[in-house]
Amino acid sequence: MVPVRESPGVVGRLHKALPFLRDTLKASKSALACIERGYCVPFITEPPAFYADNNRSARQHSQFVEQTIQELLESDCKKQVVTALHCCNPLTVAEGKKLRLVLDARHPNQYVQYRQFKYETWREVRRVISHGCYFLTFDFESGYHHIGLVPSQWTY
Repeated sequence: MVPVRESPGVVGRLHKALPFLRDTLKASKSALACIERGYCVPFITEPPAFYADNNRSARQHSQFVEQTIQELLESDCKKQVVTALHCCNPLTVAEGKKLRLVLDARHPNQYVQYRQFKYETWREVRRVISHGCYFLTFDFESGYHHIGLVPSQWTY
């Protein structure tokens, strides 16, 4: 297990809540394992080696990119490595009310097995789930730094 250090951001908050999730909420073993060890991306096949330069938006906002990366390193959201990565995905800067740094993971995402769960209405969900139960899904389109990856997949 990789130790999770305290930080002012979201990193480690779920890990810190493991006793509550396990003992009070009675979370499933798979949910607890995901929080404790990290999420394991369900690859269909291992993505081939890949390297791409940062996207134009990241180059145009290079000062923002450098500042954000420094903040991520300081908050333990990211780790600096000296070895070559198997997939070096480009960075993008999304422009909206504020700038946001985005990892463009289109390359490895092509090799992920997606399982869809579709329901029509909340009434349908209530029929499937009994009182006191819950379910979770992973949102690959707007993921943030809440749940880490298993260390063996950091290279992607």
